[in-house]
Amino acid sequence: MKISPEALRALQQMMGEEGAFFMRNLPINRFPDRQIEKRCEIPWEIYISGEVFGELRQLGCIKLHIDSSWQQWGMTKVGKQALMDANMETHRGELTEDDLQWLYGTGRFAQ
Repeated sequence: MKISPEALRALQQMMGEEGAFFMRNLPINRFPDRQIEKRCEIPWEIYISGEVFGELRQLGCIKLHIDSSWQQWGMTKVGKQALMDANMETHRGELTEDDLQWLYGTGRFAQ
C-alpha cells in the first residue's frame, strides 16, 4: 500500500505516544462547520489537512463511527497494518504506582 509520510504520522498520532498508557487509539474528529485548517482534529488540538484525511479514508485506514453534526473516524485494521509495515506502530506502557497515585490524588499527589 502506498501511503504518504503525513498520513502515517497521523495514524501514529491516533495510536498514541510510545510507552503511554492513556490517550491511545484516538479518533479523528471532523467538524464541517470549522475553518478548513481546523476541520480535522486528533484530540487534543492536533490538526491534519483535508488531503491527509481524504487519503486515510480512501485507503480504508479509518472508518466512520459517529455521524451527526460532526463526525468521528476510528482507525481500522488496515491503518494498523500500514503502521506495522512502516515500522511506526507504538506500544502501550504499563500503569505504574505513580499513575495510580495521580489518578486517585494520593501519595505524592495528595493535596
